[in-house]
Amino acid sequence: RKMTKANFVSGIGGANTPIIRAVPSGNQSISASTNTTVVFNTEVIDTDSAFASNTFTVPSGKAGKYFASTTVISNPGVDNALLRVQIKKNTSTDVCYGNYRTCSDQDETLTVFGIVDLSEGDTLLVNYYSYQNGSTIRGNGEYTGGTSLNIFKLI
Repeated sequence: RKMTKANFVSGIGGANTPIIRAVPSGNQSISASTNTTVVFNTEVIDTDSAFASNTFTVPSGKAGKYFASTTVISNPGVDNALLRVQIKKNTSTDVCYGNYRTCSDQDETLTVFGIVDLSEGDTLLVNYYSYQNGSTIRGNGEYTGGTSLNIFKLI
């Protein structure tokens, strides 16, 4: 039998759900030297009701490999600040993270992403840390489509 695009696509086994995209509705103040969960209080899409209280939880029957990314726009208020953004699995394991040295006291865009194996009930959240002084995470009122959390199942 000849393999066609229709045959191939229909053989992959279904949709890549769950899918979530969440954004903050307003700015969030971050204290210096404190691990802080980023507040994502507006759901843009949540196909399986898997996102609540700033946390994604793998629904029943949806274990697998997931792509997770976050972009955080923040202002540390000083030149040469050191910042860290992490996506954490089950509040303790780093899925991916990035340390950033700012160039100025302007808004900085920090993005991290990765692929992670998740079991039913595992969670993902975003953690922010500012080493020297407090920061402000910018909500989507200032940057539409900016600060966000995006997660979807690959396989």
